[in-house]
Amino acid sequence: MTTIGSGRAAGWVALLFAALYLLTAGGHYYSQDGKELWRVTCSIVHPPLFASQYGIVPSLLGLPLYGLGALAAQAGLTDGSADAQAFFGSLLNPLVTGALLGLFYGVAAQFYAPRRAFILALGLGLGTLLWPYSKYDFYEPVATLLLLGLAAVLWRWRRTGCVRTALLAGVVCGIMLHTRLDSLLLFPVAGFYLLVSGRPRPEQWRALGWLTAGFVPFVLLAAGFNYARFGSIIADPRLAQESFSTPLWYGLYGQLLSPGRSLFFYSPVIILTLFGWRAWWRAHRPELLFIVAVTLLYLLLYGQWCNWSANWCYGNRYLLKVLPLLMLPVGSVLGRGRPAGNVAFIILALLGIGLQVMAVAVEFNDPLIEMLAVINTATDYAQVDPLMAVPVWNVGIIDGRGVMPALYDFGWLHLRGYGLVRGWLVVPLLLVLLLFWMTLKLRGLLAGIAPWLALTLLLALLAALQIGYGANSGKQVTLSACAPGATEPYFTMPVRDINFVDYFGQWQRRYSLTPGSTLVWRGVLDCPVGGVGYRFGLMAHGPATMTLGGVQLLQVSDTAGTHFVSAPTELLKGRYPVEVRYTITAEPAPPARVTLYWWLPYTSLSVIYGEHFTAGVHAGGHSDTLTRLPEPG
Repeated sequence: MTTIGSGRAAGWVALLFAALYLLTAGGHYYSQDGKELWRVTCSIVHPPLFASQYGIVPSLLGLPLYGLGALAAQAGLTDGSADAQAFFGSLLNPLVTGALLGLFYGVAAQFYAPRRAFILALGLGLGTLLWPYSKYDFYEPVATLLLLGLAAVLWRWRRTGCVRTALLAGVVCGIMLHTRLDSLLLFPVAGFYLLVSGRPRPEQWRALGWLTAGFVPFVLLAAGFNYARFGSIIADPRLAQESFSTPLWYGLYGQLLSPGRSLFFYSPVIILTLFGWRAWWRAHRPELLFIVAVTLLYLLLYGQWCNWSANWCYGNRYLLKVLPLLMLPVGSVLGRGRPAGNVAFIILALLGIGLQVMAVAVEFNDPLIEMLAVINTATDYAQVDPLMAVPVWNVGIIDGRGVMPALYDFGWLHLRGYGLVRGWLVVPLLLVLLLFWMTLKLRGLLAGIAPWLALTLLLALLAALQIGYGANSGKQVTLSACAPGATEPYFTMPVRDINFVDYFGQWQRRYSLTPGSTLVWRGVLDCPVGGVGYRFGLMAHGPATMTLGGVQLLQVSDTAGTHFVSAPTELLKGRYPVEVRYTITAEPAPPARVTLYWWLPYTSLSVIYGEHFTAGVHAGGHSDTLTRLPEPG
């Protein structure tokens, strides 16, 4: 094992990728998971603490960004709204993933020459799922950074035998426990590595003791924290409703080979790790055993989990944590005298970059919803997606009929929509300059590959623009708000999500709309195939109507947030104008909002919306009389 590469070079690599990931960040939250983590961050600043089922570490890391958003609001650079504050919170994962790539370069430089380590970092940062997940709001980038940090600390202990390093490894295991509960199982894997490290047996047992000493306090802290939140030392009681009920063969096939969740399909360059294991078995056997043990742990754990596919996400979210570890042996197939490995790496890395660009260009929620609508005979989304469904990025990208620029999922195109009111356009320009400066700093590592990298990024940018152009075709959506009796709206703004109109309460608080004000949302439903039946759902905390193609399909008259569901409505091929009108009444609890859904009538909703939504269907009325709409004009 060679000496570690320059720490300064690792810092430049981290800055390089952080700048790139910040440029492609969405600037908003994508899932309920991320919104819940951010809600915990906000509740730390403004108690009481929100009781979340997730670990608190990602929420703690969000505190500096919360402070940055507060300072920007005080300086008048934002409108101080919840959306503007959340914009800063959503930048956590780009920064964390940039730090992850810097750490990866430092670890890889222990095994390879700096240039090869940098090439591996490029393949990992651009050609795997790390890129799209750098902009999503899930906890995985934080967990991945900690897992790679654990590996780095353990491997350092093998070189030095320092007991303080073993203690630090226990602390890292403990921090991971407060990120994700499944990290509890990494402690025995770390102990296993100590025992197969090849160091003298007394040192191994001594290190195991220090590892335990660093880990146990965090276990006790987690038990006390859980008891304070949930009245149980184990975890959130809601987890008791979940189980290991998936057949192992089914879950393993889905994790490794299925078109919807395959580890290799969405990060193809990782295939080469299998060809590097032989060299690592000879030269770095304990480290290879650690990599294989961690990978098998997550494969077996999530292969049997009831929600093994993670449902609402892009690619394989659960195995994202092992990608940096699996990339390390890939370096053994590269270099002089290995032309086949070099060519395979270039081809697979470029293919991976193309796959990630498709996810980075547009929000993954829209293709997922469209895919769900395509599979109209499905009764269980969790069964359909990973094994029988087409990959989510295949849906909607072949249609190029036009899109507003504001519909691309790049946060710097939506600054005013997020409440960033002045001066912020200079930030992406500074990030571009930072990328250029980092390229100069790393020119020694880029020697010979800089032109190819520049060409690849240029093609990726063009592909992103084309993909966004097609995937959002027809989704020209505006939201406006009018005071009672007024003819001019308070505001008109683009809204990305054609499928969900959610949390209008944010706009109500943001623009201080008075009771009696009316929000009007207009969009276009693009029906790709004629003769298809849809159901529409409308939930509002006040009077609301939904009109499609000039025909009123839904009317909400109460303020209890009941879900009203339309009869099956047959649409012909074409573009139907959609309009939702929502009148603000007295401020209810929870805050006022209106939500519009649509789906094919035979698609199960229980997986996506939960039993609450299914019950709401019956509470709001459920008709099976088919309504046929005329051909759109």
